[in-house]
This record gives sequence, structure tokens and C-alpha cells, in this order.
Amino acid sequence: MAIRKGCQLLKSEGYVHTDCRSGTIIATKNRTNRPMEEVHSRLQLVLAELRLQGLGDDEILDICRICLKEER
Repeated sequence: MAIRKGCQLLKSEGYVHTDCRSGTIIATKNRTNRPMEEVHSRLQLVLAELRLQGLGDDEILDICRICLKEER
């Protein structure tokens, strides 16, 4: 669930864009005034939560892939 929130947050703040033809891609321009470091920091917190739950790299990547597919 934490990864899904992270994906939704990135989309809502304009850092990624979802198009049914091309999928989810990184936005070419940052549509907000928030520095990328702030988003990076929040994403690191989400990843730390998942690590504390015992998830490994492959499991985290699988969750990310599922979230990206749900955004299409």
C-alpha cells in the first residue's frame, strides 16, 4: 500500500504522466515548485518502510510494476 501511495503522489504532483498509449513516464517538466529532493526524500521513507516489513528489491520492484500498471 505504501508504494501505491508513493506512485499516486508522484502522479498528483506532476512528476510522472500516465498515457494509455505510452504508459507511465517521467514528466518532462516539473509542474510544481517543489524541489525534486523533497520527493526523493519522501520516496526513500516509503522504501524504508517496505524494508522494515522485510521486503527485498525484487518484491519492491514487483509492487512498483503493479502500481504503474494500475495507473494505465
